[in-house]
Amino acid sequence: MVSITSRPACRSGIAVGSTYEHRSSDPVSAPPRRRRRPRLAWSSTDGERLELSGRVLANWTAKIANLLVEEVDAGPGTRVLIDVPVHWRSLVWVLGTWVTGATAVLDAGDGEGLVGDGADPDVVVTTRPERWLDECDVVTAVALPSFALRWPGTLPGAALDGSADVAAQPDALGPLAPASAGHPAIVSGGLSTSFAELAAGPASAQGLREGTTAIELALAIEALTASSGVVGLRG
Repeated sequence: MVSITSRPACRSGIAVGSTYEHRSSDPVSAPPRRRRRPRLAWSSTDGERLELSGRVLANWTAKIANLLVEEVDAGPGTRVLIDVPVHWRSLVWVLGTWVTGATAVLDAGDGEGLVGDGADPDVVVTTRPERWLDECDVVTAVALPSFALRWPGTLPGAALDGSADVAAQPDALGPLAPASAGHPAIVSGGLSTSFAELAAGPASAQGLREGTTAIELALAIEALTASSGVVGLRG
């Protein structure tokens, strides 16, 4: 079960703009990212707790976006399958994907073939890389422990390390392809939600179903945008 709460604090960090035609309001380019107050409070059912400042969230977002651009020249039309449960790591991968203008495909299944609307992803971000090595050329292995600096053990095949390879990227956001509000931001359960629909409010978006990873992460990001407090995310 995931709960999203907010408590008063000075604004710092994430700000997702109402338009995605430019990047001046993106999570990385927002000036408040320089502040170091907590912005996201993550807790898990097994007792793990972590607070991330706006600056840390912005750095993760920029690094992920840079990695996606480096690996697949990510931009509008690029599909990033995020096969990671609700977690602060899945949230920053969604943010990094959106900053490039690419589409986050969520709610992966275990059946034959790929998920969502059936189109192949360009990148798979996953906690189970062996599952996807034969289905996608670029697979990124994500270790869920919050303080993991690298994938535990040997990376399978040619998989990238969702901790070490991301950390090696620059903190500053590199060049990006033009994007627009009409491009799909999320594909979940075969339904597509555009950046414009998300900006109008994810709770009312027809493509986001209650109880899914997609709606939980979208609501958390909306809370980060709308609130100047600390947003709590639990998974």
